[in-house]
Amino acid sequence: MAMAMDSKVFFSGTHELIIDDGGRIAIPSNMYNGLLKNTAQPDTLYAETAKRVRKNGQVFQCVKLLPYEVLHYRASKLMVEFTSDDERDQFGEIYFSKYKALEIKLPQPRVTLPAEWLTQRKTKTAPKDKAFLGNNVTVTGAGEVIEIWNLDEWPVWHAEKDMEYARDSGSGRQAAEA
Repeated sequence: MAMAMDSKVFFSGTHELIIDDGGRIAIPSNMYNGLLKNTAQPDTLYAETAKRVRKNGQVFQCVKLLPYEVLHYRASKLMVEFTSDDERDQFGEIYFSKYKALEIKLPQPRVTLPAEWLTQRKTKTAPKDKAFLGNNVTVTGAGEVIEIWNLDEWPVWHAEKDMEYARDSGSGRQAAEA
């Protein structure tokens, strides 16, 4: 599900999907119809890879998909720190170069992921450490972003984080009750 609050985008929900042989993945209709089609750039999502590290050192990678408004909002917040156009330009070179623009194809909203991220379609020229995403994935709404996780890694990551939040919430309640 997707909803707008204070002109921000908030995605929620979890969907198990398959990346097809062409590297295409569907955008869940509740996420697209709920908000993406009403954004400033309804035909584009911006993608980057993200690493998540468990307490035991295990590393997971996922893909983060951002609508234009979220990318622009986050960059604007960071850019106010710079006092010159040259500093802003240098920041922009680093910040925006890590995102890949992915065109949303209709009628079934879907995007094509970069081949170098996909273990099943890894290109010969891609560095070996870039491919990480298999065919079976979980697409989750993560607030302002949509995340794509390997199907077997999402429950492991989610379970650990769920336990941390439950533990932190429980200790907060106990402290308040004391």
